[in-house]
Amino acid sequence: MKMNTLDKPPYYIDVNTKLSSFWEGLNQGEFRTTKCKSCGSVHYPPRTLCPSCYSDQIEWVNLPLTGTVETYTHVDIPPPGFNGAFYLVAVRMDELDKTILGRYTGEEPKIGDRVTMAFEQMGEQAVYIFKAL
Repeated sequence: MKMNTLDKPPYYIDVNTKLSSFWEGLNQGEFRTTKCKSCGSVHYPPRTLCPSCYSDQIEWVNLPLTGTVETYTHVDIPPPGFNGAFYLVAVRMDELDKTILGRYTGEEPKIGDRVTMAFEQMGEQAVYIFKAL
């Protein structure tokens, strides 16, 4: 199945925030999130305040780009901004204990497949996608 790409993200990204390091990381091929310096909790999506202990002592950390497909679906009618059908996968990311969603490139995925995060440029901003290892 041919995957369609976009010219720009179908949403607005405000890069002038305390969370801009996340977007900068994607542009550099890194998957970043926040970690609390007080209690050690790792958060995704990134936070400016720890939801576990309410500390504002947050640092940025890079996460591994690999994970395991937990489930997936084929999107036949794409939302605005997407040009054609694609697979949407739920991936349990290594060392994150969270499942995140993303577009998948390649043949139909299978539950349990190992995948890696890749980055696709859309205008001036990179976004993550998943592909088979």
